[in-house]
Amino acid sequence: MSCTYSCNKLILFTVNLVVAICSLAVLIVCSLALINVQPLYDLHNITLKVPVPLALWIIIAVAGVAFLLSFIGCCGALNESSCLLYLFATILSIVLVVQLAVVGFSYYKQDDFKAEINNVLNLTLYDYPKSKDGIVRKTWDVIQTDLKCCGINGPEDWQHIFNNDTLPNACCEAVPADGSCNVRDEESSAFKTGCLEVIVSKLDPVFMSVLIVGILELLGIIIACCLSSSITAQYRTV
Repeated sequence: MSCTYSCNKLILFTVNLVVAICSLAVLIVCSLALINVQPLYDLHNITLKVPVPLALWIIIAVAGVAFLLSFIGCCGALNESSCLLYLFATILSIVLVVQLAVVGFSYYKQDDFKAEINNVLNLTLYDYPKSKDGIVRKTWDVIQTDLKCCGINGPEDWQHIFNNDTLPNACCEAVPADGSCNVRDEESSAFKTGCLEVIVSKLDPVFMSVLIVGILELLGIIIACCLSSSITAQYRTV
């Protein structure tokens, strides 16, 4: 057994272990991004042209498959199964292509997504005080509380709605004793960052994590093919 063969076996096992960990990280990052983005789709049941939740669900599914495949790769390396390694490399190649296609499409459409989110927030901001069913008010409160943001681009957006310095209570870290959140009240600790910036920033870790996993998957495919060829050649020699 050559040193190269042993090294490839060890490297493949290590790469698959790292892929499993990174895939799990992608699942967590995408799930958090989905939780942060989903409330926007509840605002007056508005449907955006850019199906971000669908893209995130696809990435979550693909990451789940990659997580399971990493164990197949580990088993193939440990059992020295050429057939299992080729199967692993083939399926992982398909997963990699789908993964990169979805992320590439989402990255290409991110400006459209940002513009549509900005449009949705602008349309519903003015409905906040007069929301009859309470959906707009509740959704805005959830977004601002969970993301620790205020308004679209900042607290000043609410000045055009209330015509004063009053803010929704969800904009404040701690609501003062008088029960009112005010942009000029230091005691209330109003959030300074706009929700649009925070929402868009939640997608950046998704692109980065998927890119890292994709590089590791490509490395795993190459090593699996090399190792499988070595195993096949070894059996032919014997």
